[in-house]
Amino acid sequence: SERADTGPRHVGAEIGRLQRRGMSLAVKFSVFISLLILIISLLFGLVVIRLFKDKLKDEIIRSGYQQALMLRPLALGMHEKYKNWDPKAAGGKYQDPASSKILATIKEGDPRIKNIAVFATDSPTELPNGVLAVADADISGFSKAESAAKEEHLDVTTNARIWWGPVQNVDGRPESTLIFLMPLASQSENKHYAVAMLILSARQIDDEVQGLIRKIGLFGLLFVAAGIALSLGLASLVTSPINVLVRDMDIVARGDLEHETRPQTNDEIGLLAVAFNRMTKGIKTARENEREIDRMNSDVNILKEIHAKLMPEKLPQIPGFDIFTGYYCAREVGGDYYDFVPVDKDHLAFVIADVSGKGIPGSMYMGYTRTVLRMMAPENLSPADVLAKTNYHVARDIK
Repeated sequence: SERADTGPRHVGAEIGRLQRRGMSLAVKFSVFISLLILIISLLFGLVVIRLFKDKLKDEIIRSGYQQALMLRPLALGMHEKYKNWDPKAAGGKYQDPASSKILATIKEGDPRIKNIAVFATDSPTELPNGVLAVADADISGFSKAESAAKEEHLDVTTNARIWWGPVQNVDGRPESTLIFLMPLASQSENKHYAVAMLILSARQIDDEVQGLIRKIGLFGLLFVAAGIALSLGLASLVTSPINVLVRDMDIVARGDLEHETRPQTNDEIGLLAVAFNRMTKGIKTARENEREIDRMNSDVNILKEIHAKLMPEKLPQIPGFDIFTGYYCAREVGGDYYDFVPVDKDHLAFVIADVSGKGIPGSMYMGYTRTVLRMMAPENLSPADVLAKTNYHVARDIK
């Protein structure tokens, strides 16, 4: 039943009797690839958003710059009217509703224009603040814009200054804007009699960037999902041969040394499967050799006991003689032999012999020789005759 369980299995927490601890290799592989794809997608999205935002910003800057340049002749005309204005004749405060109406018309024609204003002073300052004309009556945004914005660009030729900064909407929320300041009448580089200011909304940049972020986010999610699916597929292809090999190892580990795994691939995993089969055969051979050695050791132990039994268990007691025996075999068993053989009631034969060779053959020769000698010795007082007869029988039966 164990050998029949060799078909492919899905990646799971258990293979045979081996239980996996922790995440599987396929999950680790897919997590790594997914994180890699996610990081690449984030970096790619950040770069694309930054480039796209900079491109939109440059386009709006160029558009606003062109609008400021086109506004310059109109603003210069307003300033000429202001210079020719007689405060005494007009009642003290300069008013030019016609110019403000023109600026309002320009503002209505372009939804990106938040406000247009022309400022002038009687003496040159860094930023004139007397209002000549304004498209929208609320001019608080100009001061707020200038105080919150940072200078973004400076055109040396026209001395136009461009800021990027937030301006509060009607609802009080800040909105990104571009503020263009165009000097009209200058005394020096930083002293002006009149300036025209144009505030453009940069909401288009924020809206399009948000839209791009959503698209990139959706694309990133789809990309990550596809990456996870692809990584799981690749991980399954990689780990499936490993799972088969692990299952086959489990079968062999439970004692079935006849079982062999089939290499699923021709790569390193397939090479590992071939090496595993060779290892299994080696283990099988080693186990057979071990069993053979155990069997031989058992036989040797039995033969050792037999050899010991063939030696005299009791020493003869002869008045006037002290008999002592010492025997140390070079191996487990050998062909050494000593014996005490009664010849008759008055004579005792002492036998000391050594068979050429060691081990089991020597022990066998010794046992056979002992039997023959014990048959020839009784009632024969001639040691030479006993040995001659013993040699005759032993030489005839054994090489």
